Amino acid sequence: MSEKLKPTPGPWVVAPLTPNRVDTRSGAISISWSANHDGGQREREAEENARLISETGTVFHECGLSPRELLEAVRELHEALATIYDQCGGYVPDTYKSAWSQAFAALAKHKEV
Repeated sequence: MSEKLKPTPGPWVVAPLTPNRVDTRSGAISISWSANHDGGQREREAEENARLISETGTVFHECGLSPRELLEAVRELHEALATIYDQCGGYVPDTYKSAWSQAFAALAKHKEV
């Protein structure tokens, strides 16, 4: 990505059947979807897509990174920890074992990291 993202400030929320808009009182961005009121698979998928778009905007405003940039940062962190571990010959002092395990457990929660 050659240019830094500048999306509308959040929070971003999901609001069915309303046009995408900014709530002037709360500043929330509403992400809407077209519902057919049958509760079917297409309606659920449309709502899930709206929630994903809303989450993307919220993530950006909470950490200053797009989801793709955040994923890259997590991958870099995982690689750095693995390099440190390898350079230490797999030895982790007892005082750091708990923290080390927590770090790798946190990274292991995410697929493709």
